[in-house]
Amino acid sequence: MTMTIDAAQVEKLAARGLAADAIADFLGVPRDAFKASMTDDPAIEAAWRRGQANLQAKTMEWLVISARKGSVQAQIYLADRVLQLSKLAELDVDAVRYVVEIPAQLPAADWQAAFKPAF
Repeated sequence: MTMTIDAAQVEKLAARGLAADAIADFLGVPRDAFKASMTDDPAIEAAWRRGQANLQAKTMEWLVISARKGSVQAQIYLADRVLQLSKLAELDVDAVRYVVEIPAQLPAADWQAAFKPAF
């Protein structure tokens, strides 16, 4: 029996973060057959990669939006991700130092004048 796996469905499911085994289960095909199709069929593998890339792009977009809205956690994660500070730290613990400056409490207008945030 020949199984047909729809590349468009694979892409949509991968874009939602499903693992290969979960996609196989969702499509109702044996897991090993699905994994073999990813190896043997360039269209299925490309669909998988597009879906994963789409999810990654959306996730990064959400992080940037959160960082712009003032989420310090998102800002720190993005700085680490973009500057790859973790990789530098793995090479030499003393190579990277974090400096955090906490400004004194200021009224909002004074803070905006001093730090000129881009909203």
